[in-house]
Parts: sequence; C-alpha cells; structure tokens
Amino acid sequence: MRYRFFHASMAASFTLLFAMPVVAGNAKNNTADKAEKKQEDKLHEDVLSSKVISELELDHSRSMDELSAVESRLNLLSKKLYDSQILVDYRGELDKPFRLSRIELYLDGTICYSKNFHNAPTVQALRLADMFLPPGRHVVELRVRALGPDDADDALPGYSSGASISAHLRPGSTTKVLFNVEQDGAPPSLQDLRQDEVESEWNINVSANSVTEKND
Repeated sequence: MRYRFFHASMAASFTLLFAMPVVAGNAKNNTADKAEKKQEDKLHEDVLSSKVISELELDHSRSMDELSAVESRLNLLSKKLYDSQILVDYRGELDKPFRLSRIELYLDGTICYSKNFHNAPTVQALRLADMFLPPGRHVVELRVRALGPDDADDALPGYSSGASISAHLRPGSTTKVLFNVEQDGAPPSLQDLRQDEVESEWNINVSANSVTEKND
C-alpha cells in the first residue's frame, strides 16, 4: 500500500512538471493569435474607412451635380418669369499680409454664395452671382474673412470685414454690383503681441457700387 501511494504521488508530480511548459506554450500562442487578430482588425478598419470615404466622396460629387442641375433649372425658370438680371462680382487683393480665407454673399438676408480658400489666390476676381430676380430693391451683402501673417493655414480666420448695398432692379435691365476689397497696414505679429503695448494699424476696406443698364 505504501508503494502504491508513493507511486501515485510521483505520477502526479510527473504530470504537473510536464504540463507546465505546455501551458506556457499555449499562452505564447494565444498572445501571437491576439496580436495577429488585432492587426487584421486594424487592416479591416483601414480598408473600411477608405471605402467609406470613397463612398462619401462619390455621394458628395453626385449631390453637387444634382444641386448644379437644380440651380440651372431654377435660373432658367427665373429668367422666364423675370426679365431683371443681377450680376455680382468680387475684386480683391487679400493675399499678403492678410490672406483671404472665406467669402460669403447674402441676398436679402439669405446666403447664396460661399467659398473657402486654403491658399489665398494672387488674382482675386470672382463672379459671385448671376441670376434673375423680381424687379425692385434687393439688399446685397458681402462678408470676407482673412488670416493674419502668422496664422496657420488651418486656423480659424481672425479678421473680417464686409459691406452691403441696395440694388434696384428694373424690368428689362441688368444690374451689375461690384465689391472691391483692399487692405491697408498690417496686423501685429505674434512677437508684437508679446509686448506690453502694441501699436499697429490695419484696415480691410470693402466698397460696393452698382450700375443698371437697359438690355438691348
């Protein structure tokens, strides 16, 4: 009986000793499997993100095409209903030290044109509106936003200016509205702002004028 008890104990010890490396090996395999699965999941997420972005870009392109088609139909219909046309143009020089960041055009309080600029164009001559409206008075307003000389390209524009004008549309005529934007002086640099007293003068001047011409 003693021999059998001793033999059983040895057998148990033998089993435990040889089972330990197997457990360690399984742990390493599990860690490797988890790392591989994590990498596969990340790759799947990257592929999925690229696919989603591509689909969103396609949807955006389709939406812009549909919007352009609707605007064309609306303009054609307005032309048939009204024979008074308005053209709105922008001329500016906000490229240095101020940098043009965004343009907004409002017609009778409703925004009808907007555009963001990542890099301010050197030549700033834009047609903001070309449409047919009911004869009478319409309020046309321009708002411009600009970055300073030390602002990052992706920063929010810290400078703004604007102007508005009342355009009187007449039947059978075309009213041309021109906004001219000029800059004078320079805003303080980041180094200047660190001083106790900052002396700097700058202006973003926006002027507007309109001319109405009888259509032939």
